[in-house]
Amino acid sequence: MKYTRFAVALLVFATITCSAQNGATKQLARAIARQEGFFTPGTIPNRNCNPGDLKVREGQHYLGQTGTDRFRHAIFPHRNGCAAGWAALYQQIDKIADRTSKIYTPEMTIQQVGRKYAASWQIWSKNVARNLNVSPRTTLATLLDVPPLVNPHPAKMILAAYAVAMPTLEEQ
Repeated sequence: MKYTRFAVALLVFATITCSAQNGATKQLARAIARQEGFFTPGTIPNRNCNPGDLKVREGQHYLGQTGTDRFRHAIFPHRNGCAAGWAALYQQIDKIADRTSKIYTPEMTIQQVGRKYAASWQIWSKNVARNLNVSPRTTLATLLDVPPLVNPHPAKMILAAYAVAMPTLEEQ
């Protein structure tokens, strides 16, 4: 039990340290937390130490999570400034940036994210964008400085490979 707590603490610290180094991730997380009401005492995100107001799906568990409330919002311990809750939100944003999220992509706008993230998505989108001083039509790729996904046309790739493999008339 003692070693499990130490391992969890170490993983949370490592996650926070790595994610917090990315200023864009931190800015987006703070904008989301502000919109979700995390900084207002008595709100669900504040009570649950859950700045992203993250919900838990069946079989899902965030690192450092201690439980869920009756609305399936994750509950994190009130230690170290809600470090585990922040780490979970950073991790979700990092999943978007590295394209491992099953729900969001870097090419989505704040508005498109809002449609999936919040019931009152128009208000959510406007407020998150305002907190970041950008338009709701700004993409996460722009915010997180994610390079575009290159997906060349397969036929062009085949032709290019063929052109490289075939000797030119001058070589014959």
